[in-house]
Amino acid sequence: MPALISVWMGLACLLLSLAMLLWRPAMTDVAVTIALWGAAATMALAGLVLWGLRNEPPSRAVRMQRVQAGAAIVLALAGAAIVYVLVITATPVPRRTLSGAGRLLSYPLLASGAGPLRGGSIGDATPGHWEHCPHEDRL
Repeated sequence: MPALISVWMGLACLLLSLAMLLWRPAMTDVAVTIALWGAAATMALAGLVLWGLRNEPPSRAVRMQRVQAGAAIVLALAGAAIVYVLVITATPVPRRTLSGAGRLLSYPLLASGAGPLRGGSIGDATPGHWEHCPHEDRL
């Protein structure tokens, strides 16, 4: 049963990775974390299955469980590889230019010196401030 569960876990990791590849809004920090930790858990469970079957006499059931564990490892590695390639080749998505208060709220205020943790407030950041901000190229 653990071999079958590991295959489904590997398939879920691969499907999540493909969803991130084909539909970019799915590529969030949570999805990347789930895919990578899921791949690690899948490979660990499949490894435990292979370790548990190392001394079993060869039979059809043992062979099939080994195949399932091997398939789970391959699926998890493929999913993790896709996620790593996506993370390495990722480029920031440019934000839409907003006007007025919407633009002020969409900008990382703490990096510019404004904001409650730096002794300022959202109202301290005037529109003229944004043209001279050193972090403007990150938008």
